[in-house]
Amino acid sequence: MVCTVSTRQRTRVIGPLLLCACACVLWACPASRSGPVSYRVQREYSAGDYEEVLTRWTRRADIYRELQSEAFIAATFKSPDFRRAFVSAYAKTMDLPAPDAARLWAAESAAAKDWHEITVVMYTTDRKWNDLDTRDSVWRVRVLSEATGAEAFPAEVTSVKELSPQMRKLYPQATPFTRFYFLRFPKKSADGRDLPGEGGGRLRLELVSGLGKAVCSWEFAP
Repeated sequence: MVCTVSTRQRTRVIGPLLLCACACVLWACPASRSGPVSYRVQREYSAGDYEEVLTRWTRRADIYRELQSEAFIAATFKSPDFRRAFVSAYAKTMDLPAPDAARLWAAESAAAKDWHEITVVMYTTDRKWNDLDTRDSVWRVRVLSEATGAEAFPAEVTSVKELSPQMRKLYPQATPFTRFYFLRFPKKSADGRDLPGEGGGRLRLELVSGLGKAVCSWEFAP
């Protein structure tokens, strides 16, 4: 007996299975911490510390519409503390000589002084909604201070079309079904107010569209 499945039936079956599989990958990683985290480098890290530090700086959110999941998001704030652990893990993965690792750390340190940078791993049930890097994106993205309301919008959004094997290892939330973005924000609002960071405070990342709102927050210890 031969059993056939129509295209419409396949869509009904595969769509939920794909959504479930992607959710399992995104949420299978250790749960992120929501308590205060130190913005500054805490200590020298080894490559073995990276998973714990990634967990510390990653927040997750999902969007539901009419009881159906529409989007999954994992956002990692690239604080100096996270960058120190990242450089150690990347150098170990790529077997970088010490001078190359030092240059990578210098570049990461310089970026942290000038910008708030956040990586976003995103899955949407309809791929055309996964468009943070387009001029007419369906998403409105911003960071803001929960205390003062000072806000900033991305100065740059970069989509990585295909992650290298080493980056997939360092960002295990990313799958073939997600998109990976680098978001770069100024550290001050348009009216000159400081956003939370090294001095403490609570910073919120918001992604808003007709699908709903995803919110990820980091509370920085003073």
